[in-house]
Amino acid sequence: MDKDSRVEQLLEASIQIADHMHESGIAATGVAQIKKLLQEQLLKMEHGGTAALESDSKFLRLEQIMEGLIRSTREEYLEETAHAPNVYEAKPIKEQMLQEQAYHEKIDYLSLYKIKENIEQMRNLLGK
Repeated sequence: MDKDSRVEQLLEASIQIADHMHESGIAATGVAQIKKLLQEQLLKMEHGGTAALESDSKFLRLEQIMEGLIRSTREEYLEETAHAPNVYEAKPIKEQMLQEQAYHEKIDYLSLYKIKENIEQMRNLLGK
């Protein structure tokens, strides 16, 4: 797979992940910003390939927003699991789902972390 295709694939996957998140309040605003920046990058890709992204500083902005969201979501997840996420995650998934807020925080935290990994992969591909 060539670089352009892989970067486009990572952008599309990240947008799809952001679409399925259940954040509220300030975190929802952050997720909306991330999604908007990712969509802008995808649009640039469609018109100019990775060359259009290589001089763009939006990846740095994306990472800054991501860091703050990951920290706040992780803190909310810790609070929802009484600072024992390992105990919570050791439960069967059906039991985890009964604690709806903790489950959503877990999924959102993991989703943000995956988007962060995708952004890092894109930056590596673009040589940033």
